[in-house]
Amino acid sequence: SHMPAHQTITFEFIFPKLKPGSLYVIEDLMVSYWPTRDGGVKKPGTIMEYLKDVCDKVIDQEYTQNVMSFTGAIEYMHFYKGMVVIKKGLE
Repeated sequence: SHMPAHQTITFEFIFPKLKPGSLYVIEDLMVSYWPTRDGGVKKPGTIMEYLKDVCDKVIDQEYTQNVMSFTGAIEYMHFYKGMVVIKKGLE
């Protein structure tokens, strides 16, 4: 689905099940900014706002706001035009 809430739910369901070293890709991130898809700039609940919180967790392991505990297993996140690549590291 391209609904921002669905992208978050899918990430939270699938990412913990990945083996270490796996890559998770989310495409079409621009949908988070489209009002016609329940998005908007800096709108809470979109996948982009969620990923910003995940970035904070990757940088500072003590950060806990709005992210699942498994995000500490993220080795890196690379953002590209319209997509993000997330590598699962060791847990």
